[in-house]
Amino acid sequence: MSDLIFFTGLEGCVSTADVGHLFAFTHFKWHGGLYDNMGYMGSKAVGLIHFWDGAADRNWIGQTVSNLNTKTIAMGGHFLQTVPPQQGHANFGSFRNIFRIHSTNSATITVCTTNTEIVIRVGGSIIEVISTWFRPINIYQHASILIDKTIGKIQIVLNQDEIFNKSGLSIASDDFFSQVYWDTISNVPYQHGVVVYWDNMWIHKNKILGEVRSFYSLPTEDGFWDKDSGGFQPSSGAYLHPMLQTKSDANYVTSDTLGHKFTCKQTEIPEGFTPLGFTLQNVTRTMEAGGKIGIKNLVRTDDQDYSGRRFFVPDRYTNSVAFRETFDVMPNGSEITREKLNDLEFGIELVE
Repeated sequence: MSDLIFFTGLEGCVSTADVGHLFAFTHFKWHGGLYDNMGYMGSKAVGLIHFWDGAADRNWIGQTVSNLNTKTIAMGGHFLQTVPPQQGHANFGSFRNIFRIHSTNSATITVCTTNTEIVIRVGGSIIEVISTWFRPINIYQHASILIDKTIGKIQIVLNQDEIFNKSGLSIASDDFFSQVYWDTISNVPYQHGVVVYWDNMWIHKNKILGEVRSFYSLPTEDGFWDKDSGGFQPSSGAYLHPMLQTKSDANYVTSDTLGHKFTCKQTEIPEGFTPLGFTLQNVTRTMEAGGKIGIKNLVRTDDQDYSGRRFFVPDRYTNSVAFRETFDVMPNGSEITREKLNDLEFGIELVE
């Protein structure tokens, strides 16, 4: 299994509903959701707000990690705050969450802020206070955290500077991590606009990656398994790849035969990128309610096919519609390079 668990720069998302396909947990209300041109270096971002709706509430996004059975986890991302800290509201408490890390049984570990400090909390108890907090507004920063329960370690990096690294902390070591969240970093009841934008979010099993960006690649050419050799057919036209460049029931590729497959060549990664991993994502549904259709992500390189894990295909577009699989090495086990990625073909195989 890949140690790189998840990453997204939100490229390819065209609506807030698409964000729900990427994350296991989302809570959006009022103006929370996807924003164009507000991300790091002008890309897309998720905007979160705090609001008062009869009670204190806020937006958040999260991912499940319970299937990893891991006692170490790292996460991070770029964030931009839009409101200064002095606008905080007493109804929301004194702390503003940056990251929340949940476990199967023990108390939640929270990295949060006051006006001037970063605070680490376990449940409702403060275990560490870091008197370092750079809080400009309307400027992107990067924050990341690593937690290792086996030695009670928490490491925090802000804007490439390590601001905290300590072991022997009082964090439970007898259970596994279950969920992680990116939060609002604000307690401002601001229903009329976003208080923080998040972009380039990632999760790794055991190390801090630093600042990362994603490159979004779409099919540009039919691969070895085209409509004649692989069996999948385009909804219109003579080629598969144009049907795979948008998420729409008007343009798609289809098959009803087990063993059928397709692969496509992708947009080449430009020079200047040092790839840490790649994610295959397919948006798929069956046209038969209650069917037991499955798919496997397919990678083809050096004239060999490599199949990923099996996904059950639902009959409607739900939060599980985006079948994602992440790799931090090549399918044959070799190191990832830009040149190798540019030679890959990606697709799916229809299975039981």
